[in-house]
Formats: sequence, structure tokens, C-alpha cells
Amino acid sequence: RSRTSSRAAAARAAWVGARENGVVSPLDEVVSGLWRFTVPRNGMPPTMSAYVLRDGEDTILVDPLVAGETEPLLAALDEIVRGLVRILVTTPFHVRGSELLWRHWRDRHEVTIFGHEHCATRLDDRSQRGRNRVAAIGSQRL
Repeated sequence: RSRTSSRAAAARAAWVGARENGVVSPLDEVVSGLWRFTVPRNGMPPTMSAYVLRDGEDTILVDPLVAGETEPLLAALDEIVRGLVRILVTTPFHVRGSELLWRHWRDRHEVTIFGHEHCATRLDDRSQRGRNRVAAIGSQRL
């Protein structure tokens, strides 16, 4: 088992245990199929919001600001993400969390990151090959 999958499994186990003890999900379901979450950040504003939307059998994430693979937020996202996963990045500064999610889910889902063409300069893996790809395309329609 890889170090990454071990950390993710530990995060899921921690989240399941916390949920069973009455801890509220880091995801707030605004309406059926639409979740919002906030994360702290350095700067103004002090928190940023991100969204997850169920699109039929697929999932769309908008600016998912995920800091690491061991946080409870990732385990909560694992429970709702399914099907084709499209990650929309509104500014190149939000790419880091998107790429982490791409790496985390690419073996289980078809995952594509969409954003302004400058997003590609902030990606560590700029591969366009294979079933799962990172696409920094400014004018792509979903």
C-alpha cells in the first residue's frame, strides 16, 4: 500500500470515527446535491469558500481548497464524490488543492481540472495523456 493511500485511509477512518461521535461534517449541504465548505487561509479574507455539486451521476468541484491528504475534509469529500469528476479553478492561485484531488482520485474516477490557461504553469503534472488528465483550458465548455 502506498504512503498516500495509507494517509488517505487514516483520514477516512478518523472522519468516520469523528462522525460516529457526533462531529459535524466539514461539508455543509446547502440544498440537495450542493455542498459548501470553507477553509482558513493567510490573507484577506481569512477564509475561502469552495463548492461541490452533484451533476447527475457526476461531480463538479469549484475551487476545492484542500490542504492535505490527512484532513477530515478529504475523507468527507470521498464519501460524496462519484462518476466523472470535473474540477473548476477560477484563479491560478487555487490550483494546488485541485491537483492534490486529481492525484487522490485519478485511479478511481476520470478527473479533469479546468481553468484559465495560466493554471497550467502552477501544476506539477502537466500531462495531457491517459484516461485521467489535467486540462488547463481557458475556453473549454463543460
